[in-house]
Amino acid sequence: MQTLMQILRAVAAAVLLAAVACATVDTEVDWDPNASFAGLKSYRWVQRGGEAPDATDDPFLDQRVRTAVDEQLAARGYVLASEGEADFLVAWHGAQRREIRVERIHRHYGYYPWPHSRWWRPHAGVYDETSRYVYDIGTLILDVIDPKTKRLIWRGTASALVGDDRTPKEREARVNEMVAALLARFPPE
Repeated sequence: MQTLMQILRAVAAAVLLAAVACATVDTEVDWDPNASFAGLKSYRWVQRGGEAPDATDDPFLDQRVRTAVDEQLAARGYVLASEGEADFLVAWHGAQRREIRVERIHRHYGYYPWPHSRWWRPHAGVYDETSRYVYDIGTLILDVIDPKTKRLIWRGTASALVGDDRTPKEREARVNEMVAALLARFPPE
C-alpha cells in the first residue's frame, strides 16, 4: 500500500509540474488614450542608471530582454535610433516572486473489504494527503515613454513561470516568449 501511495504522489506531482510548465504567458496592457501611436517609427532605450538594484539586476537578463525587444520591434517596422531624436523611449523592469500552492487530496474512495466481513462494500475513507508545490513567477514590465513630455504612454506586463534551474537557452526562450506576447499588443488599436 505504501508503494502505491508513493506512485500516486509522484504521478500527482508530475501532472502538476507539467501543467505549470506548460502555462502560457499572462499579459496585461494599458495606455494613455490621449496619446497618438500613429507616427511612431523610431525608438531609443532609456538608461537604467541610478536605480537601486532589484531582482532584475542581472546583465544577462538585461541583454536578453533588450535583444528580444529589439527583434520584436524591428519585425514590426520600428527602428532603433542610434543618435538624436526618437519617436518613443523604451524601458523595462522586472520582478520575481515565489508562489506556494497547497493541495489537499482525499484518498480511499471506492470498494474495499469491510472490516470483519468477507464482503466488499463501498467505503469513503477519511485519509487526506496534503502536498505543497513551490515555484517562481517572473514579471516583465515594458514601458513606452513620450520623449518630449517624459510621460508614460503605454505599459505592458507579462507574467510566466520561471526557474533558477533553467539553462541560458531556456531562459532566453522564456524571455522571447514574454516579450512577443507583450509586443503583440503594441501599439494599441
